[in-house]
Amino acid sequence: MIQPQSIHILRTLLFFFHSTAIIIVSFLPIFLKEKELSASDIGWILAIGRFQP
Repeated sequence: MIQPQSIHILRTLLFFFHSTAIIIVSFLPIFLKEKELSASDIGWILAIGRFQP
């Protein structure tokens, strides 16, 4: 049986992992625009990136 403390630690780690991922993904288009990629290239990168494991 999983201990309640273990579940709390796991939830905390997952919260910070997803929070970090959201921050990175939200600023990725701005970063790519600064690297002088076109809007369609940025769209392709964001669309294809969802299929990566």
